[in-house]
Amino acid sequence: MFITAFLLFFVPFITAILVLIYSPYEKNINLKHLLTFSGSYLFSITLIHILPEIYQNKNNSNFLGLIVLGGFVFQMLLELMSKGIEHGHAHIHFHESFNSKKAIIMLVSLGAHSFVEGMILIHSSESHHNHDVQSLLIGLLIHKIPESFALTTSLIYSKFRSKKIFYYIIIHASCSPLGLFLANYIQDYFIDFNFVIYIFAVVSGSFLYLSTTIFFEQNPQHRLKPTRLIWFLLGAWIATLVHFFKI
Repeated sequence: MFITAFLLFFVPFITAILVLIYSPYEKNINLKHLLTFSGSYLFSITLIHILPEIYQNKNNSNFLGLIVLGGFVFQMLLELMSKGIEHGHAHIHFHESFNSKKAIIMLVSLGAHSFVEGMILIHSSESHHNHDVQSLLIGLLIHKIPESFALTTSLIYSKFRSKKIFYYIIIHASCSPLGLFLANYIQDYFIDFNFVIYIFAVVSGSFLYLSTTIFFEQNPQHRLKPTRLIWFLLGAWIATLVHFFKI
């Protein structure tokens, strides 16, 4: 669990530090292919791993479907505050920037998103389902690269001091590990198997929203470029290999 928590902290932290050092918003770095890959991976792992695991509980399937829908709406509401940072979209325009109040609102929204994501990596010794942490962890780590890139770029463009940005980076990177630790605490001390399923349901709804938003946002005219299709298929292929063959 501690290695998982370390990776959840390290990847967004080091990504943000590199962005802070090199200020890539001035160099027009394009993350569209990485976004397509991460969106495809999350979408695929939701379909082949998370949703089948949820619906193993056949006695409660209708209620769990409502929670999946709730997770979708929950992520939609978070995006109203975060401006799309979760899927790597900074929404920065040259005539506007974030002040401290907007930055805190964005950070709280992104923190809630990351906190719930971390909970899905719970190490459940009590469960009878096939809970494969590895495939989920890989997806989250890939997802956090454009997420951290967009957050840090937004803060740099808004002329925040480097020291303040560094504090925000620490807070953001800590949210997923904290979610993981809380989920394991609840699992160990309250021993409620359904807790895991409910978290899976919420996160699956969130992943479905994020992944489909990435696809539609990058194809506003509904024109699928061959390169984008290749990255989508690559993400789906890697997710399938990691899940079924434990690569």
